[in-house]
Amino acid sequence: MNLIMNWIRKIIQFFKILHLIYRYGLDAILKDPLTGVFSKFLLDEFGKIEIRRAERYGLPLCIIMLDFDNLKEINDTEGHDAGDRALVKVVRVFKKIFCRATDIFIRVGGDEFLIILVNTSESAVKELLKKVPKELKKIFLSASTGSYFWEKDMTFGQLMKKADDNLYIEKNSKKKKPDAI
Repeated sequence: MNLIMNWIRKIIQFFKILHLIYRYGLDAILKDPLTGVFSKFLLDEFGKIEIRRAERYGLPLCIIMLDFDNLKEINDTEGHDAGDRALVKVVRVFKKIFCRATDIFIRVGGDEFLIILVNTSESAVKELLKKVPKELKKIFLSASTGSYFWEKDMTFGQLMKKADDNLYIEKNSKKKKPDAI
């Protein structure tokens, strides 16, 4: 019975995808319309592919979670259009800092983003992360980040959880130091 229900769910999901492709085109599914980065729809697939690649070739694989600070404040005081413009600016900065052609930039939801960095050393990631506050300060915005490197036998979900935990450690440390950007 469970097997049949799983197949029915997959068939329903497949037809929903077909409907979206028909109605909006493939780009509407693959890309976030506001920021132009990949949508959450592809997150698990990209994650599985990159973990298989890291396993096969012994390459380092890092996940960076990015969370825009104070978006709710901007939305509440200046309106959602201002919040959208701020998100677009933040994404531009993140793309400038992080995204090589081989890296994968995904909007996870709201003001949270994820970057899959392939074949990047820990020292390179640390250097990139140091640039985030400096670059965002130029546009009067801030974000929190959390990263984690894949370890053997770790699933993509576990990798994301570790990076997300590190993101919230940084976010909470900023709450204790309100002047931190």
